[in-house]
Amino acid sequence: GLTLLEIALLAPYFLFVFKLITPTNLLMATQEKSKASATLATNKQNYVNLKKYQAEVALSLEQVTDTALNAITQGDRNLALMAIDQIREMVLDYLLLKKRLPKMWFIVSQEHFIGITSEFHKEICDTKQWVEAKAFIDMRLIFEKSIESMPDGVNAIAYNTRIIGEAGIKIRDDELLDYAIRFFNSFIRDALNASNIRAIFNILYQYRLLTESVFGYNPQKTEEIFGYFLEYGNYCLNKGGGLEFALSTVAHDLKDLFIYAYDKKVKNIENLLNSFMTVEDNVNPKQYPPVYMFVRLAQLQLATFLFSKGDHKLLEIVAKDLENETVQQLTIWQNILLGIKDRRYQEVTARGYNFLYIDEGQKKYLSSFFEEYILSQPDKFQA
Repeated sequence: GLTLLEIALLAPYFLFVFKLITPTNLLMATQEKSKASATLATNKQNYVNLKKYQAEVALSLEQVTDTALNAITQGDRNLALMAIDQIREMVLDYLLLKKRLPKMWFIVSQEHFIGITSEFHKEICDTKQWVEAKAFIDMRLIFEKSIESMPDGVNAIAYNTRIIGEAGIKIRDDELLDYAIRFFNSFIRDALNASNIRAIFNILYQYRLLTESVFGYNPQKTEEIFGYFLEYGNYCLNKGGGLEFALSTVAHDLKDLFIYAYDKKVKNIENLLNSFMTVEDNVNPKQYPPVYMFVRLAQLQLATFLFSKGDHKLLEIVAKDLENETVQQLTIWQNILLGIKDRRYQEVTARGYNFLYIDEGQKKYLSSFFEEYILSQPDKFQA
């Protein structure tokens, strides 16, 4: 009887332990530990223990990263995504404390960064970004694992990179924004090396959304990002094997970014347009006719937008670039755009819409563009 009573009394204890060690609770506890260590480091009385707190923050990130990696290996999608989101939350918690941390905090031992050079270690210390850099480096490890077998992991990392980059904009941390951009570039490179075009599409989408936020913060920076979109789009084109279609996505993302920038009235809009009108420069229309066509269609969509705004100065730039085409070919492309009646694509896609759709109320501007800039002066175009 006594034994049964003892077992019965143990039941609440085991229930408590089981609840405590659930993955969700363990991840939350790790996040709280990281936050507590960084908080303690803001107190002058604790400066003597800064190395200890640095190690605790670094270890917390590593533990969450290990959880994500193990979850991916075991095919546990929910736990992997939960761990990836936890890294984001740990960084956001840290950013709220960052301004209160002493200068010594930002000089961290290289032992927490196995695999990076002393030069890169010096950089992340000098720029006060060692915590953020460690989070990005760890997310890249998860990315490399996810790209093999868990597409949602790739999407989550791209999404969280954007959120962290936007947080950098909010607190006016130029270095953090720069790291977000550089890691977006690194993720595209990793996806390119893995010949994973789906991953590239999804990364570009989150990268585009981050760029929209950059327009309101540092418009000049967006010219740099436009250059990166073009650079990696051309890398995909050169690699081929189906990856060349990523350049089509680049064209439509840059078109949408240009329209967003135009509505924001950024001062460098002409530079952005000149950059956009180079997308097709390296595409051989005979080797990759669909890619070339999709790029030109994006440029015609932009001409439609500019005509609706009555901006003939910028329209001249578009029309000048199109002089390399025949009127016959341009008319074929015009008819393709006019013939698309449904914004939804015929298949379900991650983006959820047809890139080539022009609102019915806007199509008249496409026709007007053709009448004024092409059909009225056919001699300017190729015979």
